[in-house]
Amino acid sequence: SIHDLSDKYKDVRIVRVVTCEAVPDSDHLNLTTIDDGGVVEGVARNDEGYVQVVCGAPNVTAGMHAAWLPPQSIVPDTFGSA
Repeated sequence: SIHDLSDKYKDVRIVRVVTCEAVPDSDHLNLTTIDDGGVVEGVARNDEGYVQVVCGAPNVTAGMHAAWLPPQSIVPDTFGSA
């Protein structure tokens, strides 16, 4: 059968991690800048048009691509349960 998941995952954006630095005084957080291609409206951007995101993923590195849920997104695991 075919299951259409496009509505469930409509808010997910694939982004490129431009920079990644450890957050001072944290043992697991990273401060990243991401490039979403400028497609998400209403988020703060730096002079280069990148978005700053604090990330707790242990495997995040500059240059990688990642899934990002912008502010106001619905987390897919909770979709339809609210």
